[in-house]
Amino acid sequence: MTLLLVCSTGIESGYMAAPAAAYAAGGGADVAISQYVESAAEPVTRDFPTADGALVGSSYLWVDRLCGDGAAARPMCDDEIIAAAGQARDLVVAYPEHMSDWARAVGHQARALAVPVRHAESRFAGNELMLSVDEEAERCVARRDRYGRIMTQSGPGQAEHRRDLRICLVGQPRHHQAVNPATVAALADAADALDVALDLRFLDAADSSPDSVSELLTWCDGVVLPGGDVANAPLQMIVARKALDLDKPTVGLCLGMQSMVTVFAQVRMGLRDMTLAELDPQAPVFSFESMTHPDGTSVRKLGKNKLHCVETSDLGRALGTQPFVRLNHRYRLAPTLVPSLQAAGLVVAADSADDGVIQAVELPSSRFFCGMQGHPECTSSRGQPHVLLTRFFEKAGQQPERIGS
Repeated sequence: MTLLLVCSTGIESGYMAAPAAAYAAGGGADVAISQYVESAAEPVTRDFPTADGALVGSSYLWVDRLCGDGAAARPMCDDEIIAAAGQARDLVVAYPEHMSDWARAVGHQARALAVPVRHAESRFAGNELMLSVDEEAERCVARRDRYGRIMTQSGPGQAEHRRDLRICLVGQPRHHQAVNPATVAALADAADALDVALDLRFLDAADSSPDSVSELLTWCDGVVLPGGDVANAPLQMIVARKALDLDKPTVGLCLGMQSMVTVFAQVRMGLRDMTLAELDPQAPVFSFESMTHPDGTSVRKLGKNKLHCVETSDLGRALGTQPFVRLNHRYRLAPTLVPSLQAAGLVVAADSADDGVIQAVELPSSRFFCGMQGHPECTSSRGQPHVLLTRFFEKAGQQPERIGS
């Protein structure tokens, strides 16, 4: 059919593929990811694990959210893209504006093989995502809501809610709003499902102090420790320690789970020197260690992974309703530490069905202190939030001093 090359003009990296996703969702087309475009992207922007086991730009989150779980697949080389465009469905490929020379070259190559090619320009006009094909009049293909979610259809009004929920998200606002918007989008999905208004505040390492941490944790109903660069772990551990002390509902995603478990071992087990191998390779004892093959080479768990859920765990039973998770990690909870953690009260809620790597933990004696090694935020969608986050919000909403306020 037709190859449509969509240029994203002035669009943040976390939304680069959103116009292509919106167009494909509305026109019954497929989206392809360019291997060449991905190779030129900044590593910090490549943080989305596809179902089939590739690590691509965070903006491809919108392909899965708008076109269906697993719609974003491994990157293709130019020849593969052109061959796929010659099949039954139209094929849409996104690229940033500085790669226009590549798009023109691919277009020429496709036309030489009798594959029809069209070019599109896209941009944000306020929160409206505008797209013009072959210099036709612009039209709005989607809108961005106040939580940053890309919507191809209007949603329910936001004026009426049972109550508001105050959430502290540890990390830089720009990162979570423009580079990797998956966590905020997933939190909004959970808020919608429970009919609460999400009052979200960020705790950035650049602006944090002991006083600001205490003030924000006193203000909030719950804490989110997201995935990301290990450089964020020190602040996450400070927050996790304070949250554990206050019994503040806390959820950890990937690195966030690692930070939570490490703090639990330090505080509840007295292992003060324990830390992450990724954070300090010279530390005497590790909470999370590198995964390796028998020959010593690094293992990276990446893509859709089936969970073995522990039915005696509350979180495990809940995860049994959504027994798959996207993974992107090279470190695991040290197996030798698990018996001691369990003796201290931490519970394993789920592990990988294929190799037993621990994927979820909970602390039953707390109001909510749960984490997942994977990325549940990457498979959340509007109308289908992840159960980990809805359970977190349910517990965070049970603040006696906040009920009715």
